[in-house]
Amino acid sequence: MLYENRKYLQWENGAWFDGGCHSLNRNSDLRDPEKIFENETETDCRIYGAWWFFFFPVKYAINYSLPFFIRGDDIDFSYSNDFKIITLNGVSSWQEDFKTKESAMTFYMFVRSHLVHHLTLPFLKSAYLTLLKILWRRFRKYNDSCYYGTAACINLAFCHFMKGPDFFEENIHPVAILKKIAELSSCEKSVSCTKEQLQSMALKPAENLIKSVILSFIIRRLSFNGHLLPDFLIRKTPEAMIFKSQAPGEVKAFLRSQITVVADSGASVQVLRRSRVAYFRNLSIFLYHATRLAFLLPSLRRRYRRAAVEMRGNNFWKKQFVSSDAIVNEKENAVNGAETDNQ
Repeated sequence: MLYENRKYLQWENGAWFDGGCHSLNRNSDLRDPEKIFENETETDCRIYGAWWFFFFPVKYAINYSLPFFIRGDDIDFSYSNDFKIITLNGVSSWQEDFKTKESAMTFYMFVRSHLVHHLTLPFLKSAYLTLLKILWRRFRKYNDSCYYGTAACINLAFCHFMKGPDFFEENIHPVAILKKIAELSSCEKSVSCTKEQLQSMALKPAENLIKSVILSFIIRRLSFNGHLLPDFLIRKTPEAMIFKSQAPGEVKAFLRSQITVVADSGASVQVLRRSRVAYFRNLSIFLYHATRLAFLLPSLRRRYRRAAVEMRGNNFWKKQFVSSDAIVNEKENAVNGAETDNQ
């Protein structure tokens, strides 16, 4: 898969999963013949078939994917079937940069599915500290960077995961979930802008306010990335900006009252503002869920592993399509009835 905006640069030549997605040969410049040859070296890693370009013989697809809606279903589908996946030379596709597509919604989907992978795929570890590390790494990075909406949605994914496998079936049409995500992430709303409007903002690339890497790291960790520091130490920097490809940018957000995230295309901006209240509200919710997980994990392991057998089956998915058809028919009848009343 190649970047759409840099057509010679490779995003990945396949990927593998172990709690996070690891791209093979990320950022290889395929104008270089040596990089082309490197792509032909098969890896020992157990790669999965990402939906962006994946052929498989239908007769060998014994299991369907778990109902993740989006994000993570290709990982589950590949690993729950006995596929030996290889990459092909001379075959590629151009896709939008994944960084530009990152949002509170995609992080909710990623985190939720990644946790379920660890409880349903036998080769992955499912210890409490393993799961907590996956969650904390993502949560801290975004909460520290003033992406309080994304951090709140990671908490939401954490909460929904602990409701167990029934939650996925009950929310196979995630309208209410998407509405909640939009509500939680409203503080991160992107605003479209023209080139002239962007220039009028007089934005400047944000620089590290503490030059010493070690000193900055120590202060950031002890002060929860500056959220414990008094307001007089916080710089008012409305002109500070980073590009979306640099986000979340916890170091750049440190000691700043706000930071503007600009789409790499320049077509939109996000203004992220420091909020001590939002930061510690998110942190307290995360710690509450982390405590609950310690007690619920043994039961969740059993429930997810038992449910995975059924949910990957043909009958489960047939039932979902019948249910979907019924919902569509109900909506059509309601519309037709309304039209009749109007007449």
